[in-house]
Amino acid sequence: MYTVCLVGRPNVGKSSLFNRLTGKRRALVHRQPGTTRDYLEKIITIENIPVRLIDLAGWSGNYSHSPQLEKSIYQQLTQTLTNSNLIIFLVDGRHGLHPLDKEIANYLRKQAIPILVAVNKIDRIEMLSLVNDFFSLGNWEYLAVSAETGLNTEVLLEKIAQYARQQSGLQPTPDISKDKVTTVAIVGRPNSGKSSLFNAILKKERTIVSEIPGTTRDTIEAQFQYQDKNFIFIDTPGVRHKYAGELEYLSDIQARKTIQRADIVILLIDITQGITSGDCQLAQKIAHNARGVIVAFNKIDLAKNKYQPEQINRLRFLPWMVTTRISALRGWGIEQLLNLLIRVSEQYQMIFPERAVKKFFQQFPEIRSAEQSGTAPPKFKIRIADSPKLPLAYIRHLQKSFRQTFSLIGVPLVFKFYYHKK
Repeated sequence: MYTVCLVGRPNVGKSSLFNRLTGKRRALVHRQPGTTRDYLEKIITIENIPVRLIDLAGWSGNYSHSPQLEKSIYQQLTQTLTNSNLIIFLVDGRHGLHPLDKEIANYLRKQAIPILVAVNKIDRIEMLSLVNDFFSLGNWEYLAVSAETGLNTEVLLEKIAQYARQQSGLQPTPDISKDKVTTVAIVGRPNSGKSSLFNAILKKERTIVSEIPGTTRDTIEAQFQYQDKNFIFIDTPGVRHKYAGELEYLSDIQARKTIQRADIVILLIDITQGITSGDCQLAQKIAHNARGVIVAFNKIDLAKNKYQPEQINRLRFLPWMVTTRISALRGWGIEQLLNLLIRVSEQYQMIFPERAVKKFFQQFPEIRSAEQSGTAPPKFKIRIADSPKLPLAYIRHLQKSFRQTFSLIGVPLVFKFYYHKK
């Protein structure tokens, strides 16, 4: 697929431009330099051409967090650039030429890849002359844009399509049809191993892994196919309950919204820490949104004899959950996890035989009739006799019996009750 990378120093507006071009607020935007650490990607269609657009981490010579993190970010950034078909080099027209712009330009001149320089933050027509300040960077095409106001962003999309048509031998692969895709969110507390699991599933270093809690700040998406089933996996920032600043708060909001978007949630728990109150709060969020769920106990290579099955009672908010044990770092249990995911995704969208549903509910004298009214998750419309409201314990018993009868795992059931009118 034709791949376009946005590259530039921190805070030149790459994430804002990414959001503008994709039409969605996927990238986290903040004044703090280095907000984007992993790259974000989204497949968009421009003039009937599928394009993979990538927002890279800011190119910076000052990652104060750790040498390991700096090296990982730089390696991922340069590797992704090398595999791209077009590079959009973003600079800040409002603040002028910066030494880091020259450093990036020196690197890009060595690449045999087309370069388009987008001079951002040109918010008014009278600022167009500021583009001239950047001509010394290289003999490339220059375009004034404003991610904030949308100036020339449509022109930029047309330029991308033009480059795609001009470059021969490129056969874009079609995007996965959305009606056949299951969206899977990987959620958990900071440093529970979410990015390691994300990379283990994709079998490549897609997200940056570090022992520093909070390394992942954006939600990272990738398409994946397993046993002819199509998935979109989302790696989320670690969910916290106390925030050190606004950036951590915004990352947490993104992670929680991802649960609402997902069909199935993999709740990742660090087995060396046990089930914490933070894990329980996440379980409540998943239950509130009625999502399919697999609870994966990670890091079994570090705690083979510390697993305490009785702790699972702390996740009583998720009576439909299915559990498994993995080591994302060593790749243990990943195939079993994916096989569980296949089964849960199929049952999440299952249409049950009408006669079987009728036969099941006939066992309960309070129920006059029942029928399936929807899927994802399975929904049922149930008519009951004129009587007081059914106790919650009775409804849970009904749902448990249904799951046992139809061998359902990891799938919630939505029962809507109506009084039977004579």
